[in-house]
Amino acid sequence: MSKIQRLLLQKFTLTSSLQTLRTLHTLQVSRNPSTESVSDSFLVEKILFNLKQWNVNSLRHYQFRLNPVTAVEVLYRLRDNLHLGQRFIDFIALNCANFKHSSLSLSAMIHILVRSRRLSDAQALILRMVRKSGVSRVEIVESLVSTYKNCGSNELVFDLFIRTYVQARKLREGSEAFLVLRNKGICVSINACNSLLGGLVKIGWVDLAWQVYAEVDRSDLVSFSSLIGVFSRSGQLDRALMYFRHMKSAGVAPDTVVYTILIDGLWYEMVRKGIKPTLVTCNIIIKGYCRSGDASKADEFLSKMISEGVVPDSITYNTLINGFVKEENMDRVSVLVSKMENQGLLPDVITYNVILSGFCRQGNMQEAQLVLRRMIEKGVNPDRSTYTSLINGHVSQNNLKEAFRFHDEMLQRGFAPDDKF
Repeated sequence: MSKIQRLLLQKFTLTSSLQTLRTLHTLQVSRNPSTESVSDSFLVEKILFNLKQWNVNSLRHYQFRLNPVTAVEVLYRLRDNLHLGQRFIDFIALNCANFKHSSLSLSAMIHILVRSRRLSDAQALILRMVRKSGVSRVEIVESLVSTYKNCGSNELVFDLFIRTYVQARKLREGSEAFLVLRNKGICVSINACNSLLGGLVKIGWVDLAWQVYAEVDRSDLVSFSSLIGVFSRSGQLDRALMYFRHMKSAGVAPDTVVYTILIDGLWYEMVRKGIKPTLVTCNIIIKGYCRSGDASKADEFLSKMISEGVVPDSITYNTLINGFVKEENMDRVSVLVSKMENQGLLPDVITYNVILSGFCRQGNMQEAQLVLRRMIEKGVNPDRSTYTSLINGHVSQNNLKEAFRFHDEMLQRGFAPDDKF
């Protein structure tokens, strides 16, 4: 072997030895928690010191050494100083464009932002986390739960978490996340639960809605309404009625919405089974809608009954007109009167009294007297209710002269005046 060959072999051997030593050293350091801990602890202290001094240049010097573990530790240490916590989060957002977050570092930031009432910023980070590829719902929930106490957070974060899924239209993923939270014993507010239930019901995912409902701690009016609605609309009236009974036994009073849902369900059940509803049935339903303050729904039902071959009568229209008068929707009243007349039904004294009374309650006495003139022209004689409404209307407008005029006319027609007048 020549001298040059021997020298080259010695150099290769030395290089290999150095590489081996470096590898062993790296492994030893990476396997030595104390070394890593000391380094990270020192970095955390430096960051905390410069945050307090707001020495941005020094903080930028440490940004390349910053990692998710260090970021989480800094935020843990700042749990009692939300001002500095926000400052740190904003620093990373503005100066560390290439910072690679973990689920834990994002979760810690979300907790601090929620506590600071920066909900839109927190929601933006939640969206970033749930859209992150390769991250399961379980991992996301685990990260939020594991950082919860150390960040001194509150349950609002879990409400925002579920609402974000709903707003992002990730209802299946949101349901999975909700069920994972419940399995961990985490309570989610009834409002967030209702938001999720409502979203599921809207797209017809009945089975998933049922799974979510089964995990709700305390159902309220909205929860029951959502479930009764989905079963009613899907033709499962028995289940809808079951929840209606369960609702009442739970001490939750049904409202207009619930009764409206059930009425619709019963109607479709009759139509589906080929049972033709009678006019009496339809008038009862319209009266129910109007009494509950939903004249628009009653108006919609009028179209349904006509499409099923049920011809409305004067009672139908008078009930509807009265409903819209109570809602002070006089424009719709005018449309219904025209519709009534086109069908060959003449408005009677009840029709005119209802309309006249509505204008009087509004203080619109000019329109009220036009109604009076029209009814007389049509051969409909005013009665005691007509005059009582006119007298009370003019009194409310401090027009006593007109009030006494109608009072005298009332007596001339043989009607006894109201005792209150």
